[in-house]
Amino acid sequence: DIAMIGYPGVIIFAALLGGIALFGTVLSLVLLQCITLTWLIMHDLVTPNPPSLSWSHVLFIMVIYVITGFSVFVLIQDIRRLMQSLQQEVSKVEQNRAHIQHLAHHDPLTNLPNRILGERL
Repeated sequence: DIAMIGYPGVIIFAALLGGIALFGTVLSLVLLQCITLTWLIMHDLVTPNPPSLSWSHVLFIMVIYVITGFSVFVLIQDIRRLMQSLQQEVSKVEQNRAHIQHLAHHDPLTNLPNRILGERL
């Protein structure tokens, strides 16, 4: 069936937007449908009726691929921006931690080591 062309997009969106349970469920259902349809065809219970293709079918397939591809592109760009923002936050936290550590062992006015650091030396 021509609608099966959209299944990869559904699986991708389930993986990106849902949790592991949604992804596993969608993937299992798609695989189960493919296996069931294959079994039915192999036992002559269902006769495949391939559609006669026309330009409208090609256009329909292209629209599915373009929408799926563009949506995945937008989602990936958002994930990249999020990862970059998280890396900046981690860098700020590390800088602040180093600054606090320095302040704990040095005098803020003279920047000389304080008594705690002097006792260690």
